[in-house]
Amino acid sequence: MQRGHSAVSLSDLLGAGLLSPGQELFFRRSHDVVAVVTKSGGLRFKGEEYRSPSMAGRAAAGGVATNGWVALYRQSGSKHVSLARLRAQFDEGRQGWR
Repeated sequence: MQRGHSAVSLSDLLGAGLLSPGQELFFRRSHDVVAVVTKSGGLRFKGEEYRSPSMAGRAAAGGVATNGWVALYRQSGSKHVSLARLRAQFDEGRQGWR
């Protein structure tokens, strides 16, 4: 595995209850909904389904390469929680399972 990459997927986050189908995600703390989590573990943005956060982030950024794990957030009350943070929570929990 390359440094900085994780084998964790959106489906993993769904399975762990960190994301839910139909949940809205926001781009770079914008109040505009960018993507909706699908049951299949993808992200729907403007009628297209993307299999990775970075591809959805790229679409939201007008074609500019974007790390969607960092740029996409779930709103939790008044806090924004990035997909990267959710992925880290998943990894922390997985280490506790060993």
